[in-house]
Amino acid sequence: MTPVNGSAPLGHGRAGWEKYIAAMRARNVPDNALRWYVRHVERFHKIGGRGKLATRTRTDVERWLEQLGRDPAVKDWHFVQGVHALEIPGVSVRSPMDELGEAQ
Repeated sequence: MTPVNGSAPLGHGRAGWEKYIAAMRARNVPDNALRWYVRHVERFHKIGGRGKLATRTRTDVERWLEQLGRDPAVKDWHFVQGVHALEIPGVSVRSPMDELGEAQ
């Protein structure tokens, strides 16, 4: 299962998606749920732009979660799954304050 839409969260192309899927399997995400995790990440990329998850800001994630939470078709468990899809071990979302600290 290699998605075709959106940038991979842990690198470019197929290798990035394979790393992502391996990370989700390491978190015991069932195989039948993996495609939904991938779809959440693809939707996040559509809303927030492209690039590795680690290069995205907290604001990007908050904007996406707000949109996901406002969608009447999204059930509570879908929302939780969307949050889990973006929680990747060893990858943290950058805060805009992190960027300010690097500029000094």
